[in-house]
Formats: sequence, C-alpha cells, structure tokens
Amino acid sequence: MTLPKLVKDVAPPSDRELVAAMARGDEAALVELHQRHRAAVRGLVLRLLSGAGDGDDCLQEVFLVAWRRARDFRSDGAVRPWLFGIAVNVVRTQRRSIARRNLLARVIGREAPEISPPPDRVVMARQTVDRLEAAVARLPAKQREAFTMVDVEGLSSVEAARALGVPAGTLGRRLHQARKRLLVALEGEFDEA
Repeated sequence: MTLPKLVKDVAPPSDRELVAAMARGDEAALVELHQRHRAAVRGLVLRLLSGAGDGDDCLQEVFLVAWRRARDFRSDGAVRPWLFGIAVNVVRTQRRSIARRNLLARVIGREAPEISPPPDRVVMARQTVDRLEAAVARLPAKQREAFTMVDVEGLSSVEAARALGVPAGTLGRRLHQARKRLLVALEGEFDEA
C-alpha cells in the first residue's frame, strides 16, 4: 500500500517573487536573492572598480539599496539587470567619494591613503587576459560600464540600457566606442605573437 503524497513539490520562488516579498519586508527573500546573485554582482562591481575601492563594501551596499527600493521594482522587469543598475550607481558613488577624499587630501597637503584590490582578486592569469583587463580599466567609465554589462556579464543591450538608464542608441554608441578602443589597445599584442 502506498501512502498518498501529502507534500507537493514546491518550486522555489522566482527572482521577481523574491523582490515582491522583500517589498513586504521579508528578510529571508533578501537572503535568497543575495545567494542567487552575489557572485554575478560582485564580479561586475570588481570589474567596474578596477581596484579603486572596496568590492565587498559595494556588494553589501547593492543589496541594501535593493532592499530599500524593492517597492520601486517594476514587476515586468528582470531582476539581474535591475541589480546591475544598482551596482553601477553604487560604484559611481564610491568612485566620487574616493575622488573627493583624494582631492581633499591633496588640498590639505596629505597623501591619500592607498587603496589596494582585495587579495582574492589577485589571480594568476594569462598575459593576454591581464592586458585586456588593463585596457578595459583604461576605458572611460561609461564605455567600461556598457562593455562590462553586455560583453562580460552577458546582458542584452536592451537590459543594459534599462539598467544604466540610457536610450538603447546611447548604449550602442558607448559599446561600439569601447570595443573599438579595446581593439586598438590590443592590436599590437596580437601582431607580436
């Protein structure tokens, strides 16, 4: 004799459902969303910072902002690009803060404290990858954001444009300019090989 199945298989909540639960004050939903997306958001944050700031502080701030703004989330949108948009704004804020601190230090005649990348960022990588990362780091911030979101993180142009709060044409122009600069920067690398 078989016993009737009393507990139905329950699918985990979608990202959108988690954000809706966060808007109602459900802290467990925030924990779950953090678990699902922390690696992708952290990777984006570290690439955008390029060693000029604390990635872990930014990561924490992204999810705090998401918690506070969960009620503002458009239910027809995708959660990952929404989180990436928050991350871009958090990084921009941290960069401005660092720039102000450095300026203040110069004005009052002190040296700015050296900000080094976290130890876990130091990874043995192939020489070409190192040069590519250096070239990406030299891109203007808006081009770097477009390139990182589309070509590194895999967002569609529409998702990236929405996350950055710019028209699709603007994102396309930034992405084209970033790719062109990277090709020029790496052109000599491949000629020598």
